[in-house]
Amino acid sequence: MTRSLLVAGVLALTSACVIEVDDDGPRPNLPPTVVAPLAQCWWAGADGYVWAFDAFAQDPDGAWDVTEVWADVYDVRNGDRYIDSYPLQRTAEADRWYSDWYGWSMPLDCRYDGYVVDVVAYDSTGSFDLFTVIPARSP
Repeated sequence: MTRSLLVAGVLALTSACVIEVDDDGPRPNLPPTVVAPLAQCWWAGADGYVWAFDAFAQDPDGAWDVTEVWADVYDVRNGDRYIDSYPLQRTAEADRWYSDWYGWSMPLDCRYDGYVVDVVAYDSTGSFDLFTVIPARSP
């Protein structure tokens, strides 16, 4: 009888499942990173000037953790005066964001060279990253 209990105990130990416990708790959210941002303006003939903003917003928590990307425009010749913000839209590439605008629909002048653009990416917890660029112009 002792032998059968011993065999049953060994069998129970060899067929048991292993449960791993993560004692570190949940992993903290990591902020996104703005990569390769671009702000540009060009003459589009009958449509007038067109402005475009483009960037990759990469996030260690996954591309879908990024919830918003904005292009915030400032006038550095006038004391870094805030001009306006333009939302970018997610493209078919989950981490790429883009938008374009007719010049007549915004208070920007393609011929003016005093602008800087902060491209800002926000994630689901409000963490953010920004990258400042000078717009490329082709008047």
